[in-house]
Amino acid sequence: MACRNNVLIVGGNSGEFALKRVDEKDGTEHWGAITSDASGITNHIDLVHDRNGAFQALISSNDFRARLMDINTSKMTREIDFPWAVNCSTLSMDRRILCAVGDATESIIADAQTGKGKRLYLATGNQDKTTRIYDIRNMSETLHVLRANVGAVRSLHFSSDGRHLAVAEPLDFVHIYDATTYDQSQVIDFFGEIAGVSFTPDDNSLFIANADDRVGSIMEFGRINHGCWQDDDCFLV
Repeated sequence: MACRNNVLIVGGNSGEFALKRVDEKDGTEHWGAITSDASGITNHIDLVHDRNGAFQALISSNDFRARLMDINTSKMTREIDFPWAVNCSTLSMDRRILCAVGDATESIIADAQTGKGKRLYLATGNQDKTTRIYDIRNMSETLHVLRANVGAVRSLHFSSDGRHLAVAEPLDFVHIYDATTYDQSQVIDFFGEIAGVSFTPDDNSLFIANADDRVGSIMEFGRINHGCWQDDDCFLV
């Protein structure tokens, strides 16, 4: 059962639901079916707004699915399959990520649109000349240790799509890693101290702030394919 924004919704053991607007004194209950599956027990319901502002019910069911149902039409707008009965699911504040738990020891963090699993990475730049990658669900284990050439890592940023990580050393070197595997990187090698790096929101450019007294500038490297940014030279190592 869930109640929010004057809407009350209840799910049952056979995939049925009842919905009522509690602000309407003589409001009529709306009945319907979430699923016709024989194991379609409703385990949990949450009332949420999606990224477009539509008011929806996020329903976790015993038939291995989480569903989004439009409150105004009582129509299912999305179904996400899981490998086990879903006991509870919820959306992140930005409505991009869905977390589900069920009849298993693990939980799943997935893209709320596609249902594809996500790993949430945290990258740290360190004085020992390394960048260290962690999965935020298990901070006790380092997934990757990426070594710099000359000094401590001072600036690092993931691209908006999460596919690349730019890592700046204190001078001369910026590394752009493939964030799906971290087994290869593009190295931008130039002269000068580095004040910072940043991708543009569309990930089509990378800006590097060169803080050298003699040749200081803001350099822009344009993306020329899925894994390479170019000014004059572009290479992978």
